[in-house]
Amino acid sequence: MFTVDRDYMKKLERPWRQAVVIKLLGKTISFRVLYSQVELLWKPTGGFDVLDLEYDYFLVKFDCQTDFDKVLAGGPWLIFDHYLTVCPWSPAFSPVNAAVTSTLVWARFPDVSVQYYDEDLLLALTSGLGHPVKVDKNTTLANRGRFARVCVEIDFDKPLVGQIELDGATYHVEYEGLHTICFQCGKYGHQASACSSEALASPVQGNEGLQVDGDGAPIQTQTCDNDVALGRGDSVGATGVSASGSGTNTGNKWGFGSWMVVAKKSRHGPRLQQANASLGGSFQPATNRFASLPVEEDTAGVSVKSVNFRVDPLPGPRQMGCAHKKPSHGLPYRSVTGALIP
Repeated sequence: MFTVDRDYMKKLERPWRQAVVIKLLGKTISFRVLYSQVELLWKPTGGFDVLDLEYDYFLVKFDCQTDFDKVLAGGPWLIFDHYLTVCPWSPAFSPVNAAVTSTLVWARFPDVSVQYYDEDLLLALTSGLGHPVKVDKNTTLANRGRFARVCVEIDFDKPLVGQIELDGATYHVEYEGLHTICFQCGKYGHQASACSSEALASPVQGNEGLQVDGDGAPIQTQTCDNDVALGRGDSVGATGVSASGSGTNTGNKWGFGSWMVVAKKSRHGPRLQQANASLGGSFQPATNRFASLPVEEDTAGVSVKSVNFRVDPLPGPRQMGCAHKKPSHGLPYRSVTGALIP
């Protein structure tokens, strides 16, 4: 058996101390696409190298310590609406035995009233989902009112939280970038049709006692009943409020549902929907560039579409093969009318 000396091993590991291991969740992309995307996403000030590994893992080595720290401290990072997991490289890393067990995600709380847009309150409220990291600036500044947005580190070995209760009201929890959630066991990575987990012993409860006083400060009346069901302990926020997420008996028995997956907006936007509604649902977008051309009937009764083409003149003998000579622009154009049979 061959053994490498410890001092020599440190010398071998030194060039990789500023390296991270990354993997795109739920999507496979090529090496070139990933390289260009991380360059646009991270905007490094120094150089970096990317090494492709087995099982869709990549190793990124930075030349600058500042870029290395920014990538680890920043995020969540998304490419094509899928999360890019980032962790520092270690000598013990092996793609064969590696598994992504946690990552940073954006969680949304739609329809939450703006008086709850308090950073300490939202961090305490989100502690039941996982480890809260930060609140989105648009939420803390109340620039957006459709939902509160919080970054949280979630554990994929545990069920996600589908609903929370705040002051007696139940709110859905939405997860950006997580497209494969089982609505039976609440875990990420598979659909309910392929779920092999046993049913939960009892519906997930919790987060029923979080209240706010007249000044907007949280009142410490939180009860945590979901420690056994979710396998999580309660955590204490900066305000001293103990909070946990919950899935209640509302709707789905276990508090999971399709609302947990954030639907991607349509490429055609609301104008297409309005046009479709005005035409009674009969409007269809054009599938090719000739779809809007006028249709004419020929003598044989076959519908044809006419289109005018502008044909450029062929270059003269002196112009062909002479890249340094400018083509003549004084020659006339010929107009040709063609027919396209659908």
